[in-house]
Amino acid sequence: MKLIITLGIFIVLLPVAFFIGLMATDDGVLAHFWRGFLWIEGVPLFFLVLWILELFLILIEIIAEKIIEIRGNKKSDR
Repeated sequence: MKLIITLGIFIVLLPVAFFIGLMATDDGVLAHFWRGFLWIEGVPLFFLVLWILELFLILIEIIAEKIIEIRGNKKSDR
């Protein structure tokens, strides 16, 4: 649920961040665009990456538990 909410916030703020990034580039320096863009999208992007990493860690944990369960069943069959 956290991932969906963060993704929604990220998508809603994307046009605003793009606009702010474009307004920051009056002299044409790309670094100013990214500074303005990340000023708006920095926190939602951070949380989006954080929740995606959390999801991957949970999936890895589930897969590891299943592998351990399968190996335990093979050893008990012998």
